Amino acid sequence: MPRKLFFRLKDGFPRVKLCFCVLCVLTYLALIRVSGAKLWGLFVFFLCAAVYLYLPGRFWARVTGMEKVLPEFAVPLGVLLGTGFLAVLYCVSMRLGVLWLLRALPPVLGLLWLVLLRGAPQSPWKAARAVYADGGFLSRVTLWCVLSVLFALMVSVKNAHPAAAGEIVLTQDVMWNIGNANSFALGFPPQDIRFSMVRFSYHYLTELVFGALSIVSGIACYDIYVFYAGPLVLAALLCCLYALGICFYRGHRNKALLFTFAMFLFNCASLWTALTNGTGSFGNTNMMHLITNVNAQGTAAVFVSVFVILFTEMARRCFDVSWMYLTVFLGSFALVCFAKGPAAAIVVCSFAVTMLEPGIDRVGWSSGGFPGGLPCDFFFRDKHQCSFRIQDVGSFRTAPVAACMDGRQRSGRCGMHGAGSGFACILYAAFSISTVFKRAL
Repeated sequence: MPRKLFFRLKDGFPRVKLCFCVLCVLTYLALIRVSGAKLWGLFVFFLCAAVYLYLPGRFWARVTGMEKVLPEFAVPLGVLLGTGFLAVLYCVSMRLGVLWLLRALPPVLGLLWLVLLRGAPQSPWKAARAVYADGGFLSRVTLWCVLSVLFALMVSVKNAHPAAAGEIVLTQDVMWNIGNANSFALGFPPQDIRFSMVRFSYHYLTELVFGALSIVSGIACYDIYVFYAGPLVLAALLCCLYALGICFYRGHRNKALLFTFAMFLFNCASLWTALTNGTGSFGNTNMMHLITNVNAQGTAAVFVSVFVILFTEMARRCFDVSWMYLTVFLGSFALVCFAKGPAAAIVVCSFAVTMLEPGIDRVGWSSGGFPGGLPCDFFFRDKHQCSFRIQDVGSFRTAPVAACMDGRQRSGRCGMHGAGSGFACILYAAFSISTVFKRAL
């Protein structure tokens, strides 16, 4: 019965879902309009996010060859590389005082990607129709619409424009984030708005990106944070979570869809008790923070998902990957560091435990998996999916990554543990360097 109900909800009621999505979108638009936002600004913001972030990311994914290596994860790669490119370009442009480079280069790269699409073996329109034909797509869109309405109720309405609300007490964290985003536009390196002549050293990836989008779009950082950012980050999060489910369950779309919904609805086994106030039975606020705290937890979850995808696919290839793959992999971890430092520390610990787990040689890499803190290990754990074993020791030894990390090891077991130690050291070094870098800027 539950199985039939799941398929009924997943594949059935397409018109009802579409009508419900339209109702949710209209509700979201009405809420932000009443709170003082301009609907035209929403369109401009999403257009700039596509032109300056996503399309350049897809260009770099194609140029670097990552889209060819992982074609089924092109969207997460576009989000990863586009965000990293925009952040670096913004820092360089502000440091050198050449803002025209920030305004001109990303659209050019986006146009180049669109030109390269003409030589693709499959038409993008056919690919889009194939995605829409999947019954889970409309379900994910429905979830996104509901989450957008919740964001408007929990963030936009509570921090409405004083001119629209008349009198309102603004959230302190929201005002701090807005000030930090504006500080990047005043100069680089940025200064903490709370203290004079003190450099900003908190995790500031979202502030950096939204500050750049504010410059190119002309939209105030206040409107971006309070009204427009939520649906954008939630859309990226849903795409990356679904891609992580596809990776973890080896293309099983039904399990991936359940995993995506479980991230927001179950809240660490609290089930429906978290739906009343966003807090689980054990004091867990995962669902509430993913919706409201898009500048930290929400953004970090996006790049943690991409990090896990890249690691799992690399492990399934027995670490026989190119240096470009390794560079993108470490870049995903660097963005986790800048998005949310404590999340990066947790990733380092779970990564080390995964690679150095006692008895790791008794099971196999073939099925892949990453028993970190994400709910895939909790809700859908399977003994055949969380296994670790190097199946092809020869290819592992000859891989450039493994040879660099532990070229002296000769046995499969020693090579595997050497690789684990090497990767753990690399991630710890990247975490330390990013922390020092943020404090030194």
